[in-house]
Amino acid sequence: MRRTREQMEEALAGVMCAKTEELLDWCEGTPEPTLEQIEEKVLAWREALGAATTELIVGNQDARAPAVVRCPQCGQEAVHKGLRTVHVESRVGALKIERVYYYCPRCRAGFFPPG
Repeated sequence: MRRTREQMEEALAGVMCAKTEELLDWCEGTPEPTLEQIEEKVLAWREALGAATTELIVGNQDARAPAVVRCPQCGQEAVHKGLRTVHVESRVGALKIERVYYYCPRCRAGFFPPG
């Protein structure tokens, strides 16, 4: 289901708040961190926020199934099997994204069509 702008703002604020709490807890628990330790934590914080934000935005895109999808191997019409989670390595890190999934009865193989 597509989220409204307000729902997206709420979800992003929740992610930001949770990740910021983790960072501040670390700051309080580490009285004299080195510059290298601070950099590592800030980079991890940035990566986590980037990945969570990207997952949220990609997940909010319409995931409509095309009328007919053909198997990329044999060309037979594939069966729509709903949404499945796929793990993607992206420029902002590892993502878990829900995509439309199909199955070919002839090849006995599942696939995520491009799009």
